[in-house]
Amino acid sequence: MPLAGENHPASSLKRYFRLWCGPVLIVLVFLALTVWTWRKWPDLLIDFGRELYVPWQLLTGKVLYRDLAYLNGPLSPYLNALWFKIFGVSLTTIIFGNLVITGVITGIIYLVIRKSCDKFTASLASIVYLTTFAFGHLDFVGNYNYVCPYSHEMTHGILLSFLLIIFLSSSINRPRPGPLILAGLCLGLIFLGKGEIFVAAAGAATVGLVLLGVTTGLPRKNYFLLLLIFTSALVTPIAIFLGYFMAKMPLAQALRGVVGTWAGFLGSDVHHNVFYQVSMGLDHPWRNFWWMLRGFLVIGLSAGVFIAADLLSPNSRIRNWLLGLATIGFLGVILVERWWNPFILFNRSLPLSLLAATAVSAVLCWKHCRDQDKVAKLAPLAMWTVLGMGLLGKIILNARIWRYGFALAMPAAILLVVVLVGVIPKKLPRRPGRAQWFRLFAVLIILLDVGFSWQFSHSKYSRKNLVIGDHGDAIITYGPEASPCGPAVAQLLRFIQSALPPDATFAVLPEGVMINYLTRRSNPTPFINFMPPELIIYGETSMVRAFQNQAPDFIILIHKDAKEYGEAFFGTNPSYGKALMDWISLHYTPVRQILAEPLKDNHFGIKVMQRKTSGSDNIKK
Repeated sequence: MPLAGENHPASSLKRYFRLWCGPVLIVLVFLALTVWTWRKWPDLLIDFGRELYVPWQLLTGKVLYRDLAYLNGPLSPYLNALWFKIFGVSLTTIIFGNLVITGVITGIIYLVIRKSCDKFTASLASIVYLTTFAFGHLDFVGNYNYVCPYSHEMTHGILLSFLLIIFLSSSINRPRPGPLILAGLCLGLIFLGKGEIFVAAAGAATVGLVLLGVTTGLPRKNYFLLLLIFTSALVTPIAIFLGYFMAKMPLAQALRGVVGTWAGFLGSDVHHNVFYQVSMGLDHPWRNFWWMLRGFLVIGLSAGVFIAADLLSPNSRIRNWLLGLATIGFLGVILVERWWNPFILFNRSLPLSLLAATAVSAVLCWKHCRDQDKVAKLAPLAMWTVLGMGLLGKIILNARIWRYGFALAMPAAILLVVVLVGVIPKKLPRRPGRAQWFRLFAVLIILLDVGFSWQFSHSKYSRKNLVIGDHGDAIITYGPEASPCGPAVAQLLRFIQSALPPDATFAVLPEGVMINYLTRRSNPTPFINFMPPELIIYGETSMVRAFQNQAPDFIILIHKDAKEYGEAFFGTNPSYGKALMDWISLHYTPVRQILAEPLKDNHFGIKVMQRKTSGSDNIKK
């Protein structure tokens, strides 16, 4: 029998508000960020051009690894080629496809955290993901977002990892083949992307499979049968791609392509490059470890004080002193720390913070290992924790949410929000008249980090006001007051369209395959990029040989400083492109220069060079 007032319109409205307030707010934030940042996501020359050029070339009949040199696995290029085939070749196709992926990731974050914690924590975590990671622009270079990522292997891998966690969690709750098949397929597809994502996802899958065996009480025979089903599903997509490539190229080349990242990095010394050493924090390991420890101690000490305030009696004078001193001290830390690190929580301390969260998850799972319902509820967070720790491995001593951290640090940051806002406060005693000071403290620092991250992003987006490209390929990039690159590229595109023959081919060195895509002109060589990692992995000799055998009609040199890789300018040092530049200088002659001479000093410029044997009459007057 319904209680009095249960069906009252006011109570129904209040119930619907509590139910839908979070999801509606998340959708509004998603739409607002999409409109506010529209077409400002990619970088004009760095990385993202590859994400458009390669799938477009696949549609023309070229085969990955045989006709196109590619460092990662084959999943993302062929998936994007499929979108191009269905919806047409344009940046707009990629944008809408990735907005769908971003929306799905947001939905997974909300649903998993709501199930494990509560609606408020799920809503806060979803908004953190959208504002700081999905649409963030914390670096001058674009690409480090989920709409136009520098590498689709990162975003596709994150989505598949989250789906893997959902399917394995479902199996723990109710062991059956279907979810395990889907989980195995997800892990197999992740293998066909980036190696670091696969290692982290494999760790998460291992935890899920162990929990499946420990909590369900399945007979050993049935458990091993489920493991066999999972493994068979895992190898299926790998076998399909291997069979496809074996029909197009020799077995060794096909295997190297399917292995993807591992073949390039483990088969060369590229991981010793200063760029990757700095990225991991191995350039100054002890100094970086101290910075990580210092940030963790600041957060840990502050959190401990607020936990103590929650445990003390509301009328305790000590409690009031603790809160006052903690507030003053924390504000002082913020003022000091801002000079060297703009973030309080999402900073170098992420690995240690996540390690603490791992310990909490392990203790809770062990404590309730015989309670299948509780383990099923905790399993997603346990697997998420291992995934986050694995992804942080690539930036372990230099953890950050900008650049590669937009994907590698995202699961860890989201999990930290969950632990601070949704897990720890629930373990604190709740008594009448007692405020949850710790939860208030956690929400405050999270909102401060979100505010600072969006301040940085807005400072970049607001300076992008120059449109490059036409119609579905339009990109909004930095105007002349922020960078000379955009206006120079606009001149270059006009020159190519008006002066070069429609069937002319060209290569852009050392980086800028976006120019090939925007003008729909191919590079006849298999090489897309000519930065230090590519020269180390493929070898400069093989690049020179490719230019000798398939010489482009034109060469376009675009200024690029490679000091972050420990090099100066392309073609000025024997260790970085000098042999290839010497060959170009011998066989090509300049026909157009825009702004300064490129690859000489700190001034941006572009030079177009024509092959001497092709005849100067190919240039339209």
